[in-house]
Amino acid sequence: LMALTTNPKVWKILGVIAFLLTGLIITLFYFEEIFVTFLIGVVLIFITNKSMHVYDIFCDMIYFNKYVKKILGYVLFVGLLYAFYLFSYYSILGLNEAFISSQSITLSNYYTQVSKYLPKFLGEGLINLDTLGSIQSLIFGKLSQFASNIPSYFMNAILIIPLIFYVYYKKRKLIIENVIDAVPSKFHSASKRAFDKISYQLKDFTNAKFYESLIIFIICLLGFYLANIPGWLFLALLAGVLNIIPYVGPFIGAIPPLLIGLMLSPIQALYVLITVGVAQTIDNIYIIPFFISNSVKIDPLLSIVLILVGAKLFGPVGMILAIPIYLIYKIVLEETYVELVNVYENKKYRYSYGHKKEEWE
Repeated sequence: LMALTTNPKVWKILGVIAFLLTGLIITLFYFEEIFVTFLIGVVLIFITNKSMHVYDIFCDMIYFNKYVKKILGYVLFVGLLYAFYLFSYYSILGLNEAFISSQSITLSNYYTQVSKYLPKFLGEGLINLDTLGSIQSLIFGKLSQFASNIPSYFMNAILIIPLIFYVYYKKRKLIIENVIDAVPSKFHSASKRAFDKISYQLKDFTNAKFYESLIIFIICLLGFYLANIPGWLFLALLAGVLNIIPYVGPFIGAIPPLLIGLMLSPIQALYVLITVGVAQTIDNIYIIPFFISNSVKIDPLLSIVLILVGAKLFGPVGMILAIPIYLIYKIVLEETYVELVNVYENKKYRYSYGHKKEEWE
């Protein structure tokens, strides 16, 4: 570590870059529906790359020739598209089923039945009918708002996702080269390092969170199905997606199925609690220690602050993207600062990518 520079040129340029980066992020969130569709496209590209890698390994093991490999690849691709369609269709049906259940039975009615078994300070103080009604309205109001936006997301997906795939597989390298060429030549090396680090850390983060969310989704899918929770497919998907948010995400994802379980019967609510408990036990004991790379670990307090700020500024999408956006900010500003100090103060920063030996000479 060394003292921060006092050169005003460094801080002025750094401030301009931070301002432009902030403006870009605000613009993306302003067009939230398009931005969410873009993120879905990025996730689908990630899944496609993973699937292609596994498929190549499988074909090499079986010794398929290139024609069989290509034909089988097309068949699998069409099958995956159909599976994705069915999954989306039944997820939406499950969401509607959950809404119907939430309207037929209310938490207030349930509370009336069980209030006599509660301690007096709970029955009259911390918990009351108005509080439960507000909680139910808030949770299902948010889900209803999401459901109403599904047609818009679907239309955006038809228009945008094929374009994202084309740009990624055909124009990605050219676009990166053009962006780097637009930067002054003395900052080319810093720009390339920033792209490499952002790609490396976001890929690491996405890998870890994808497998973590997939495992949580599968566990919740089985548990909610066995508990006969209406909308079990959608609620399991919601739990898996919200698990991306560190610390608070699992609790938020558990609220809708738990509320629906409480509306139906205490036993079903208990099954939901057991399912969520098993999922989080596996997550915290096995998945996080072995899947989450040290390179993307962030201080827990900082993570919570980032999530709260993201939620306040940009809502649920801000909560999910708070940490990836922080990583991008951190890398871009760090690399820019290093290169500016190199240029304006003639100090050299030795950089070793990988296990990151970084120090000033």
